[in-house]
Amino acid sequence: MPRRSTRTSTESHARITVPGVVRSARGAAGHAVAVRSAACLLLVFAVPGCNTTNVTVVPIDVILVSNGGANLPSEFTTLVVSCEQDLRQGRHAECRDEAERAQESADPQVRAAALVLERVADTNLGDHEASLADPNDVEVALDQLPDNVQNNFAEIYFRAQAVSAAATGDEEAAAGAARRVDAVSPERSELVRTELCRAAADPQGIDECRRDPPPPPPPPPPPVEPPPVEPPPVEPPPVEPPPVEPPPVEPPPVEPPPVEPPPVEPPPVEPPPVEPPPVEPPPDQGDGGG
Repeated sequence: MPRRSTRTSTESHARITVPGVVRSARGAAGHAVAVRSAACLLLVFAVPGCNTTNVTVVPIDVILVSNGGANLPSEFTTLVVSCEQDLRQGRHAECRDEAERAQESADPQVRAAALVLERVADTNLGDHEASLADPNDVEVALDQLPDNVQNNFAEIYFRAQAVSAAATGDEEAAAGAARRVDAVSPERSELVRTELCRAAADPQGIDECRRDPPPPPPPPPPPVEPPPVEPPPVEPPPVEPPPVEPPPVEPPPVEPPPVEPPPVEPPPVEPPPVEPPPVEPPPDQGDGGG
């Protein structure tokens, strides 16, 4: 049966944070609950997030939306989104209290999610023994979660288990939890290795922490700049030839009407001169009769 706790947020901070400060001053064991800075030593009770998160929880609210969150019960999504936001903002005790209350729900999926989230909050608060408790109950709870978010909850649970197991010196359990993360989220393998090695009281006792770190990823190729887009050549506006005016149409030459020569009048025909008849001399009458 899932355990029930009567711890309040204040009690959780008092019980977890103060030992965390002491452990962080002792060196290697201080990996279990890291303290961000000297300012946090003074303000650890007043500043949210000063008790540093060991497990960086995947953003479950985004996962719910992308994996069909609209089909999940509202009580389920309300719990998960609220608790996930608390975890990301360092309010781990608030998430744990909310998860404990949600385990009274009548919905088995809500109870299952609440149990997983409670264990993650325990790890983040440095309550590693509580986080490692009742693993069989949590395995059953994981099977009851909706298929579309089951791997996401398994990932955050086993990441928390790897950290808590390493912090308590159980190297074998830490490595086993890391392998479970690798099975559901291979892309998280290197992250969980970093987390558990940072949390381990004796990192050299864990095979994963002794092996050489993977080579750094090759530098990204230089960005391929697209070839400069040359503006299309600006063609000069076409030079239109000057309009060819048709040659002026000259009217056909007007020929003057033919000049007819004035009629040539025949010269007046003069009648032939009328010669007077010859005047015959009068007959010679003689001398009187002679």
